Amino acid sequence: MCSLSLNTKVKDTRDLLCNLAHNWDAKYNIPFTENDDKHKCLIFGIPTSKTDFITGHSVQTGDHWYPIGQKRKAENKIGSDSEWNIIPVSGSNKKENKYNQLKRDIFNKKDIDDGYKEYSDKIKQWISYVESRGAKLCYNVPDEFHQVIEARNNEMMILQDKYFTNLCSITPID
Repeated sequence: MCSLSLNTKVKDTRDLLCNLAHNWDAKYNIPFTENDDKHKCLIFGIPTSKTDFITGHSVQTGDHWYPIGQKRKAENKIGSDSEWNIIPVSGSNKKENKYNQLKRDIFNKKDIDDGYKEYSDKIKQWISYVESRGAKLCYNVPDEFHQVIEARNNEMMILQDKYFTNLCSITPID
């Protein structure tokens, strides 16, 4: 048996939600300006927003503070895909690194270790700045949203099964 279910990727909504967040950002979020980028650098103490605020190394994109889809079902929210929601940290983070531990602790409302306090303060300062500008880190989604996602998943699975059955009927060439 294959290690992946036939519908594993069909049910993966990350790309769909990322594109939706990008669309909603264009419609409903405050534009991120050059001045906002300067404030981000000032708050995080970095020369450019492409610098990891913990290690000082160069970064490609950073990390979505509020996840695009990870909290969709539990909190009825999807993260913004804008620069407002991007924390300047390296994408090569490992689970045991400071930022990931800090993010878990903040989201789980745990006490922040003294060694992480300066980083926590910068993130909180950034979030305050974002809120003061009226920008969004995430979007609340109505029940209808989940119904549409579920209907999409069901239709995609039917389509996937149809084409899989068609492919199974084809005899490979020797």
